[in-house]
Amino acid sequence: MMSSCIFVLLATVSFLATATPTSLTTCLDITHSELNSAPNSHYYYLEKLSHYLERELVIINKAPFSRCLLLLEKGEIDILPGLIANPKRQQHAHFIAYGTSQKRVLFYKRGAIENPLSDDDKPSLTVGVLRGEVLSTYEKQWLKGKRVYYYNDVERAFILLEKERLTLLLSNKAAFDSVNLALEVKQHIAMDLLPEQVARSVHFAISNKAFSRDLHAKVTEFVKVTPYAE
Repeated sequence: MMSSCIFVLLATVSFLATATPTSLTTCLDITHSELNSAPNSHYYYLEKLSHYLERELVIINKAPFSRCLLLLEKGEIDILPGLIANPKRQQHAHFIAYGTSQKRVLFYKRGAIENPLSDDDKPSLTVGVLRGEVLSTYEKQWLKGKRVYYYNDVERAFILLEKERLTLLLSNKAAFDSVNLALEVKQHIAMDLLPEQVARSVHFAISNKAFSRDLHAKVTEFVKVTPYAE
């Protein structure tokens, strides 16, 4: 009788260990309500993936991007969308490509700088860059000689730009579209494409802790049948 109970207990433990998870945890660096204004965002695409996997998407809301990366590295979240792979990140997560990076934009306050693409006044330029972001070789070279302000909160970065505490902000147009800025702030901000665009693949990054062959196969299948609307 005792051996039967032990067998049932072990079988139950084994089932629980191998049962398919019912949730998919991620991390947002904007508030979840702001996703409604960016229907083609990476997080909107992740929501589609969660429905495809029949898992509830659990979001750690409004955490800095660098914090989201750390949570992924520690295995405290399952997945992050929109990431560019590099050797350091690939030590802690598995990457599945689904699109290409959006065009890179220089934001600036209207009238505050005569030629945002000129390098003539390099020493006086303060450029905002998202902390933890993977920069292209061209972008690193372009930033040389400029003062760089590494920000955690994209909404605050745009406010600093409007107040002329920053001269330029290097980002994607999607960042501007997704943040909840007052109209009087948004209407003062202009943008130009960075002179050289480097197309790079963006990925779902699945933490090593959450990774399984089954999950990899399902995410790969999702990407194939549900193209990302760039």
